[in-house]
Amino acid sequence: KYQFPDIKSNKDDDNMNPILFQHDCISSEEGSENTAETILIIIKNIMNMGNKSGKINIMAPSINKNKVFRKLELKLKKEQIKNVLFLTKDGEKQITINLNLLKEDKCKKCNKKFGTRATGKKDALKCKKCGTQRKNDKVALMSGHGFKGGENEYIIIFGISEKAIPKETHIGKANELQDQSLLNVMTTRSKKLLFIGSNYNPSRYITNNVKELINKKVCYFIQDIVYELKLRIEEV
Repeated sequence: KYQFPDIKSNKDDDNMNPILFQHDCISSEEGSENTAETILIIIKNIMNMGNKSGKINIMAPSINKNKVFRKLELKLKKEQIKNVLFLTKDGEKQITINLNLLKEDKCKKCNKKFGTRATGKKDALKCKKCGTQRKNDKVALMSGHGFKGGENEYIIIFGISEKAIPKETHIGKANELQDQSLLNVMTTRSKKLLFIGSNYNPSRYITNNVKELINKKVCYFIQDIVYELKLRIEEV
């Protein structure tokens, strides 16, 4: 869709942001299934590099009408990859998410099960038996609204498509600042790699700045080869 020069990357730079990828529709059954599979492939590749599942966060601007999260949750479970799906109301100002649910269930050193403290207090952060620090070992699935103030090694966001962000009713109005703020939160929380996914009509927040992204030389475009081939075959 866009004609730009080849993208080169600096192999010596560990912090290569962002990686742009295409995915299918997230509101249909077939599209959400394909998108969940695409994200699963990214997760498995991150873990194949020796990274733990607790270093990965999956986010989208919206959970409502988004069928990908449930499908991805099941796929991860089938692959025996621990994960937690946080369901929140889109756009809600005050959201209470217990990120301690992402932490280990048992101590990796002495295998003692972590318990919870008295009601009203946070879950245990250290093992009571050996004092080992409790770490995250689960993939986080959540709306961007619930991740304010957090960060992680690998962030995968999807649904950054036109009409999804910014919302049609927000364009050119004060409400658009909310959409810009949300995208800012999602795209500035990765310590190592940031993956940004959209359908075949990326958000104007991507397309309006795509040349700048390319000039940074740390940007990949991962095209849907199967989709492109089908278009070529139909043309022939």
